[in-house]
Order: sequence, then C-alpha cells, then structure tokens
Amino acid sequence: MLDAVRARIDRLPLHRFAAGATVLAAGTKTGRLLFLETGRIGIVRDGVTVTRVREPGAVFGEMSLLLDVPHTADVVALDDSSLRVAEGAAALLLEHPELTAYVATVLAHRLDAATRYLVDVKTQFADAGSHLGMIDEVLDSLASRHPKSLRARPAGPS
Repeated sequence: MLDAVRARIDRLPLHRFAAGATVLAAGTKTGRLLFLETGRIGIVRDGVTVTRVREPGAVFGEMSLLLDVPHTADVVALDDSSLRVAEGAAALLLEHPELTAYVATVLAHRLDAATRYLVDVKTQFADAGSHLGMIDEVLDSLASRHPKSLRARPAGPS
C-alpha cells in the first residue's frame, strides 16, 4: 500500500516555500492537503509552536479538510521546504482510498501519541489534586468524539 501512496503523492505538484513562509494560515479554508518532501515545518497555534516536523510524508491540512473547518494553526516553513500540494483534496481522498487510509493512519498515530502522553501525565500527577484532574475529562472527550451525523438519533419513522 505504501508504494501506491508514494506513487500518488509523487504525482502531486511540488511547491517550494522559503524559510519563514506561511504554508497554511490559521482561520483560512483551502481544501488542500500538503505532504512534506524536504525541509522543516513548524505548527504554530495562537503564537505557540506546537511542534516541528521534518519527516518526509508528513501531512498538513487534514484536520481542516476532514472536519470542514478553517485551519486551526499556521503551518510555517522553518527552512526552505518542498511540499506536494493536493488542491481539491476531498475529491482526491474519495477517488484514492489508499491515500485516505494513509491520512487516517497518520491521524491515528498522532492520537495514540497524545493519549499516551495524557496517560503518562495523569499517572505522574495522580495525587496532585490540581487542575491536572481534568485529564480524565480530556481522555473521555477524546474517546467519545464522533461526527454529529453519526451520533445516535432518536428512534422514529425515517
């Protein structure tokens, strides 16, 4: 499957971004997915650098695309960087299930890492009795997130 994904990504146009360039701006909706080829990218939310990414194949724009909301963070080239850009990415994902599975796998890895981190923090501060007690609520929220259209509907005629 990864060979098919790599081949599909390689057919996307390659865009180059100079160090400091904003690749995706928070608050905008582009309908794009971007895949890192070379360079280093920063994810900046509310002025805080959340992470830096240099792994080829990393994907950006997926949350906005899949949730149909504006981008929640700025994606910034920290070095001169090259990314493959998929315009109209919703249609691309529908046409190429192997690419959809790849994006889902990337998201699953991110969720797993965030959950492991929260469990670790919860374990470390189990007896702290502070605001860290909210971690249970965060974990519950992560486990129960479903699209509104899939949530249980009242029984009745359809």
